Amino acid sequence: MKIFFFISLFIFTACSTKTPINNWQYQSVANHKSFERYYLEGKLELASVELDNARSYASQSADFIPLARIELSYCALRVAMLETYSCPKYEALKPFIHSKSLEAYSSFLSGTLKTENIKNLPSQYQEFASAQLQKSPQKIVQSLQKIKPLISQMIAASLSKKYLNETVIESIIQSASFHGYKYALIQWLEFQLQQTNDTKAQKLIFQKLKIIKN
Repeated sequence: MKIFFFISLFIFTACSTKTPINNWQYQSVANHKSFERYYLEGKLELASVELDNARSYASQSADFIPLARIELSYCALRVAMLETYSCPKYEALKPFIHSKSLEAYSSFLSGTLKTENIKNLPSQYQEFASAQLQKSPQKIVQSLQKIKPLISQMIAASLSKKYLNETVIESIIQSASFHGYKYALIQWLEFQLQQTNDTKAQKLIFQKLKIIKN
């Protein structure tokens, strides 16, 4: 799956490509994949178990970069659900790692990214990050709509909530619905409910939420 490949690449970018992935690495990625799926689907208890397993396998090495990537990926996923960025477990690992890409991504999520570090971000975010620093609403929305996969787009959208229009919000909701991401769908529908002043639209959104939550 594309998402599985993306997670594998993101978590283990710093690992040597000269040797095969070890079992602990493979298992950590597999557990993280399951965690992400369960989390987005709203199966939070199962998600928690898989995240703990991913952490456990990643902790079998003295190279803390894979573990740091898991922690940062988890915090980014919470940002995608419209939560404010906070990542204490990643911060606790920072003294033991030296990664320009991780530091750039953390700065991106926290809103402290500097222009010279944009090049160290995952490629799907670079145009958007540049638009953010320019504070150009039009460029932010245009670049946001190009971002793939959906999880990355939700992360970027959450970081630019004040610039979002109804078209962008509805597109994210439709995509989350298509993938069966129930938890993401609920979070973004509730955000949509807060953003609209149309009484009829509010009523319809409220009814959708009631059905989905039940």
